[in-house]
Amino acid sequence: FKPNEKFSIVLSGEINKSEGFGFGARDLFDKQSDVDDPWDMSGAQTFGPLGTKMGKDGGRKKIYANIDLDIGFATLALVPAFSNEDTTSEQTGEGMSMPGPGYSPGTAGMDYEATITVKGKDKGMEMRLASSADSNMKWIFGANWYKSEQSEDQDQYYSGYPDLRVDRDSIRNMKTLAAYGNVT
Repeated sequence: FKPNEKFSIVLSGEINKSEGFGFGARDLFDKQSDVDDPWDMSGAQTFGPLGTKMGKDGGRKKIYANIDLDIGFATLALVPAFSNEDTTSEQTGEGMSMPGPGYSPGTAGMDYEATITVKGKDKGMEMRLASSADSNMKWIFGANWYKSEQSEDQDQYYSGYPDLRVDRDSIRNMKTLAAYGNVT
């Protein structure tokens, strides 16, 4: 949107949908000719639970803008941005072959169920003031502000003797503020 030569707004957005189902692992090989069919999983070692099934459903939405205002001796630019994420992953497995990265020790041979939910929000703003193109001295001054809030809830259940339930909840918050400038 540009109603005149001194003011403009560009508004953009994204919607990302993330879905999936499945799991697979294959032993490494040096050359494709080392194996008859590199996609054949028979005889391949697995690195997690045997018979694992995984599902994922979620997405992220983003909206951001670029607002420019020519004030004669300089251009003022504002760049606000917002996003949110909501994703749920589900995993089930039968007869875990061995504990590995991400799995609790002592769970070999147990059936496994897990639900992982991630929710997050991000906000940011950049403001900058830059000299006009015809200025003898070129300069720019600005500031960036960013805030992120994310929560993750992991519920894991191992059935066997004894049954084992693991709940892990985490919250990550981050704030940043930066200022910059340059004169030439």
